[in-house]
Amino acid sequence: MPLRADNLSNLIKLFVALFAAAFFLATPILLYASLLPLLIVLFGLLIDHPKDVKITRMGLKKNAWVDEELDISLSVQIDDGIGTVTVFNELPQIFKVTHGSNFKVFWKGIGKKSFTFSCRIKLTRRGVFSIPGTRWESRHPLGLKQPRFGSYVAPFELSVRPKILSLRRIREKSTRSPFPIPLRSVAKTGASSTDFRDIREYVYGDPLKAINWKATARLSADIIDHPLVNEYEKEGQQTVWIMLNVSKSLEVGSSIENVFEHVVRAANAISSYFLNRGYRLGAYLYNNRSELFYPATGKEQLYKLNKAFTQLRTFPNNEGLERAVERCKRFILEYDPLCIIITCLHRDLGYKEIEEEDRAQEIVDGMKKLITIRKGRRRRLPIMLIDIIPYDLVTQKRDFDQNAAAILYLKTRAMVRTLQAMKISVLEWNPKREGLNTVLLRQMRRQ
Repeated sequence: MPLRADNLSNLIKLFVALFAAAFFLATPILLYASLLPLLIVLFGLLIDHPKDVKITRMGLKKNAWVDEELDISLSVQIDDGIGTVTVFNELPQIFKVTHGSNFKVFWKGIGKKSFTFSCRIKLTRRGVFSIPGTRWESRHPLGLKQPRFGSYVAPFELSVRPKILSLRRIREKSTRSPFPIPLRSVAKTGASSTDFRDIREYVYGDPLKAINWKATARLSADIIDHPLVNEYEKEGQQTVWIMLNVSKSLEVGSSIENVFEHVVRAANAISSYFLNRGYRLGAYLYNNRSELFYPATGKEQLYKLNKAFTQLRTFPNNEGLERAVERCKRFILEYDPLCIIITCLHRDLGYKEIEEEDRAQEIVDGMKKLITIRKGRRRRLPIMLIDIIPYDLVTQKRDFDQNAAAILYLKTRAMVRTLQAMKISVLEWNPKREGLNTVLLRQMRRQ
């Protein structure tokens, strides 16, 4: 073990100085005093500080949820040496220690010693995190030898999944779908139900019992060439299509709580809500290298989406909503889904993290593109836009006046009115003031 040159040299210099003073002054007291540093050096060199530190870490698990709290305990066993031992359980910076400490200093005396300490951490953000191994450091009691360093516990990978917000089932007489807005997304394939949908001309293959003879008799032969038949809604799983904005411009707020985290939470909650009720659900992550999830049902689809949301990161805005709608056109025409766009309309905050380019027209053009896909059909495509309001998130990080936030909020009113005039249901959600379920209830009352 290498010696610590600075402390050792200081003691030797003290010994030489006292011995020289005792020799020239012929003072026995100084002679005896000069032996003290020498004895400290000789005694210190015979002592060794701890070199074998065994650590056991308990309480971590591979999968957890956002805002979940974990109790981590460390058991430390030291067999040899004398000195101070520092144990440091390194954690990602975004994890919050709510109780105890992940840093501890122990004194190791003669004989074997065992120590335990624990801490409680709160998982404040989703993602896959690599937790390094627990590190330790031992120091010589007299500082005559270099400290020893080590890491006993191996690194650990922890997957923190986004918390699923609870959406209660809301009933209304005029609403057949369990989703709390009076819009329908009916399956296009499957057996016919008893719910009337439309009247159309007879085509080859239609059953004779579907012919509406009264409606056919009202129209003359000059107007129609074929009889009219009743068309009924199809039984089967309805389809929901989620379009999630993952642009880097949504990183408004702190590193722990920002707009993008709430966008992911809303998408995860809505996915869980529909898939647990037997819907077919697909998703498209635009501004994210065109990542697409084909419509499917069941727990397998829920697990696939939850895993993707856990590892999701933002990307530079290089696609836009209009191009995203064009890439999803085939699925929209095939499944006739309820389309849900989750984004943030409030971009003009004046910070470097937010792009200066006005994206309002881009959103409107994307919605127009989505509407024109079903142009010529009697029923409009049901569309809902969930808008995350970021101003209360910004005030936590910067000195952002509430009046300024209100003014910027009013600047988006024209855009919201434009979207509502296009028969688009706009849900504005301020996650710092209310839950997502409250927003959905309020939207229901407006219908």
